Amino acid sequence: MVKEKEVKIKEKEEEKTLLRQEYDILRFWEIAFSEKGMVKFIIRNILDYFNERCNYYLSYLTGGRFSILFNEELKESIVNNGRSVSYISLSGGELRKFNLAVTLGLQSLLAITETEKSDILFLDEITNGIDTEGITGIYSLLQDLKAEKTIFLISHDATLRDLLVESDRLIVEKIDGVTTLANARD
Repeated sequence: MVKEKEVKIKEKEEEKTLLRQEYDILRFWEIAFSEKGMVKFIIRNILDYFNERCNYYLSYLTGGRFSILFNEELKESIVNNGRSVSYISLSGGELRKFNLAVTLGLQSLLAITETEKSDILFLDEITNGIDTEGITGIYSLLQDLKAEKTIFLISHDATLRDLLVESDRLIVEKIDGVTTLANARD
């Protein structure tokens, strides 16, 4: 009986050793893919580029008055004319400018990882809630972006429309639920 128990104990110790190895492997992957592991490594390595791109776009949209810096936890620090401000204190139009700059920054980040580059950019109602100065900044940014991309812009903004008077455009009208091409310009 003692011999049988010793055999069972040895089997259980071997099983325990195998389970410990499996546990250690699972812990490795848990840490590797946690915020402290590979994710943090990737963020740390793309952060400078991402911050640079966000601020590049933001400079157009805010006339260089604002800047944003994300840390490794992706917490933002915003500076307005040399003074630190919180995201929540920004006006609706300023929030839209920041959101557009960050979205374009993310798009730039994705573009450097693609094997095939996309040369098309779709923007829908990006001037909503943005002041005339911001719209002028958006226009300047669009002029810069069009060197590399074909831009499809959907907008009802008269100020932006007046700035884009020389641009190729399609005018689409929806009357009584029927959408038609009203005017095309080459």
